[in-house]
Amino acid sequence: MFSFCRILKQKNLLIFLTLLLSSILSFGQWSSTNYHLSFNQTSNGDQYISASGPSLSNSFTIETWVRLDNGSCPGSNNPTSNDAFVSIGDHKSDPQGAFGGAEIGIQAYSCSGRPVYSTSNCNRRKFYFIVGDGNGGTNPSQSQVMMVSSTTTPSCNTWYHVAGVFDDANNTIEMWVNGVKESTQTYSGSVSFPNSMAMGREAVPTSSHQGYLDGDLDNVAIWNTDKSYTTSNYTNTIATNATDLVDYYHFNQSSTSSSDPIRDATSSANNGTNTSSGSNYVDFVGSGSSTPLPVELIHFELTPNGESIEIHWSTASELNNHFFTLEKSWDGIHWNVLAKLEGKGTSNDLSHYSFTDLQPYPNQTFYRLKQTDFNGKFEYVAMKSVSSENGDISQISVSPNPSSNWLKIENVSFPLEQIRFFNAMCDDVSDQISIVQQTNHSLLVDISSLPNGLHSILSPASSAKFIKK
Repeated sequence: MFSFCRILKQKNLLIFLTLLLSSILSFGQWSSTNYHLSFNQTSNGDQYISASGPSLSNSFTIETWVRLDNGSCPGSNNPTSNDAFVSIGDHKSDPQGAFGGAEIGIQAYSCSGRPVYSTSNCNRRKFYFIVGDGNGGTNPSQSQVMMVSSTTTPSCNTWYHVAGVFDDANNTIEMWVNGVKESTQTYSGSVSFPNSMAMGREAVPTSSHQGYLDGDLDNVAIWNTDKSYTTSNYTNTIATNATDLVDYYHFNQSSTSSSDPIRDATSSANNGTNTSSGSNYVDFVGSGSSTPLPVELIHFELTPNGESIEIHWSTASELNNHFFTLEKSWDGIHWNVLAKLEGKGTSNDLSHYSFTDLQPYPNQTFYRLKQTDFNGKFEYVAMKSVSSENGDISQISVSPNPSSNWLKIENVSFPLEQIRFFNAMCDDVSDQISIVQQTNHSLLVDISSLPNGLHSILSPASSAKFIKK
């Protein structure tokens, strides 16, 4: 169980932590590769993206990466205004009217007493997802509307993956943050969509820049299905031909002036318009994508199967990809080649790869994936580890990660006294952790007393790592 601590005390600690951090950032963390959009609401104009409404029916999902800053966070590390990220909604020309459609954003003020929101689960400084049938014109009492809020209180200048899910079959709406379903509400009404959509603005904007996002967006995706996530399968890249994907705005376009369309990467070609009420427009920030990536990796998973480990990965596209090399390590430092698999060369289709390791190392095995071009250039595109002690994979999951104050620990299968917390030097810091809430299989803990840096959670047969920031 404590092989992780022995590794940390080796002289190659810095190398190990660098590799470990890169694996954390590969999946479940936003990466600054290529462009994202920066919204800055000023007296020179409120900025947003306008587009035609997508074609949706029955179940659907809206997801995006978002970072709140500037006017959304004046004098505080928490958001202080109501901002929408993606809105396919209509308030019938009245902010208090009968909402129709769907919208995700940040709710900075309590909405109790506002009749349009028919739920008490409308909390201050939380992400929200709202749906409505749009009936009743400006009379909200004649419509069905439901809002669901996150349990996460977002910090400013931090990237989050946020998704709102409408499950038509089970009559529920769900709020997902960083791969965790944080809350669910029953909603038995229909959802009536307008023929327009906005990114970075509420369905009905209010005065003094309220309702407009002041921050950044990336990878806005709209699906005609009720998606589910895990703490490792929400990524920065989506296959443009993925099943049930309706619209996808990754913003990685080589033409980035204010007059250029905001391109929908799917075959729907529902391009958006860079819009402003003044002279300033939404800015593209990043390195761009004039040089395509060798591979767009969208999936890298390790699955235990008895005494073996199955490794699966998928790519959305490949450019001059000669082959993949799969490597394994017992400590994350010393690596051996496990397998070599031929690539697809150049392809814009979804491609799947798999390999089975029949002899994983005792306790824990690290795997990393290397991609090599035809010209010999290579890069490492993913790394993960799996606990093979007693043939079991590490099941503990933590979110958000990194975190400043609160940590949610899920899939806890051992008594509380058998779960310990360690810092990067393997000192037991369990006495600095406060248990805020405990259920049968999850814990909510206060980690604010811990120093910043890498920490680990260990139980008799499972482990997890998190970063206190």
